[in-house]
Amino acid sequence: MSIDLERARVTAINTSRGWQARRNWAEGSVDLDDLTDALEHLEEAEGLLGVIACHHPFRSPADAPLRISTRRGQRASALMENSGAQLLLTGHVHTPSAEVWRGEAGGYLNLTCGTLSQRLRAAPPSFNVIDVGDDKISAWSMACEKDGMRATPMGGWTRAHLEPTESDTVPS
Repeated sequence: MSIDLERARVTAINTSRGWQARRNWAEGSVDLDDLTDALEHLEEAEGLLGVIACHHPFRSPADAPLRISTRRGQRASALMENSGAQLLLTGHVHTPSAEVWRGEAGGYLNLTCGTLSQRLRAAPPSFNVIDVGDDKISAWSMACEKDGMRATPMGGWTRAHLEPTESDTVPS
């Protein structure tokens, strides 16, 4: 499933699984064929920011109190790093975070969001607001507090910063 916006194409994949043969099956699993198909679909959207949306982060965010291990997440992260996709939108850890994950061929921005639930959460209920400009991505976490909304900047990134550079490429 995809949607084209003014400056981005967002493609969703399902990382939730009803059952897995492991102790904590709630951590999710990436179907690498689904991800590959989604990444190929994003490449067709010339000039638009390539965005993958799913429930589980591929790798555990460094500052999230809930540590996760998404099945095939490391391989999924490597696929993202080597693709034209530049943004991964996820949840599951219930804590807003922003992190650039870099590999040999490039990188992408992983944005996790909070949750509107108040049950057993380390952060207040929140959601993210993302602005995609011609060359910049900006994000804010919007926390729902008793006295109103509080916007916290998560950061700003240039799209060029997420693309491969000479120092990222492996010599042949």
